[in-house]
Amino acid sequence: MPEDRFIIRDFKETDRGYICSCILNGIWALDSATRRNNKDSFLVGHNIIINSILSRSKCLVVADPLEPKLIYGFIIFEQGKGNFDILHYAYLRKDFRKLGLLKSLVSVIKTKDYLSISHINDEIKPARLKEYWNKVIYDGYLLMGKT
Repeated sequence: MPEDRFIIRDFKETDRGYICSCILNGIWALDSATRRNNKDSFLVGHNIIINSILSRSKCLVVADPLEPKLIYGFIIFEQGKGNFDILHYAYLRKDFRKLGLLKSLVSVIKTKDYLSISHINDEIKPARLKEYWNKVIYDGYLLMGKT
């Protein structure tokens, strides 16, 4: 996808509702372990976690260049915590996947040789990220702000 067809911009507070909704719906749909929880309890509890992550992390948004409120995707991350970059969540709308947008975002956030992922689901393939980082691990305790 030519770069003039999208922009990468900083998170705006008006993005919060859309981002939280995408994450909550994505986790519920793609994580069989999560679906063992009571759905209402999950939605309330994990919304608190997501808002905490958004408050302490960086979020970049992929958006339409002419209508920046039209979000194609986003990535929530922390750079260089100890020996690791931290990836909390990455999302692209289905119609914008496989166009190289995630590669564009990874090139912006990578500062270390190691990556730690705080969210994982049945479809995430950490081995794919080894194209960018030498070591990729899952650490669910990062959800709570552990560094």
